[in-house]
Amino acid sequence: VTIFTCSSLSLSYFNSTADAFDSDFSSRTIEDTSFQNCGASGNDADGVDISGSSIKIENVTFENIGDKALSIGENSVLKGENIEIKNSRIAVASKDLSYSKINNLRVKGSKIGLAVFQKKTEYGPSHLEVNNLIMEGVDKPNLVESGSKLFIEGNNMKPNKNGVKELLYTKK
Repeated sequence: VTIFTCSSLSLSYFNSTADAFDSDFSSRTIEDTSFQNCGASGNDADGVDISGSSIKIENVTFENIGDKALSIGENSVLKGENIEIKNSRIAVASKDLSYSKINNLRVKGSKIGLAVFQKKTEYGPSHLEVNNLIMEGVDKPNLVESGSKLFIEGNNMKPNKNGVKELLYTKK
């Protein structure tokens, strides 16, 4: 277990077999950081996984992430700027009463771009805003569950998928 006592991180994470950065009930800034090969041994690892936290992310790259590059859950707040995600199963998942706003997001070669949904019954739907979004080679650009909100360039995306939790968390 790694315990961070600083409020701002600038690191590189390579070849992790579990979530590279997992933050529960904290407040942090992650800047000028690279996450590569998270889930290197085939595990469903996330790059950044936050729960009940307030996180600011700036100038961060994710590459070859086994599960989610950014997993925002359990009433978290994420503010992001200049984020690049390449080859992730899911680029950004915002769930369970979380609020996320990302400016300048580039997603390339991922299975799912943006997912907003409710995973846990004790929470509610999620909210994600993205401005200046570039997506290339993404199989499913977005999954929006009813009740959750996804705004892209200020446009409210209509719900397009029921049972997002089951789709994302059920092994095939």
